[in-house]
Amino acid sequence: MTRKHYKMVAAAVANMVERSDRWLITNLLADSFENDNPRFDRDRFIAACRPTEVGKPGEEYSSILP
Repeated sequence: MTRKHYKMVAAAVANMVERSDRWLITNLLADSFENDNPRFDRDRFIAACRPTEVGKPGEEYSSILP
């Protein structure tokens, strides 16, 4: 796969509504991509899988923290 493909997959995952499903799919995909490509950047992929409609990556989680 190319960077373009990883970006397309991450964008699709980011559109998933259910947070727990998004987390599970993201990590399963990242495991597979790491096995397939030694240069795969897991952290970058996980960041790209976070929804962006809320703002910055990860910001959607700040509303649930005290």
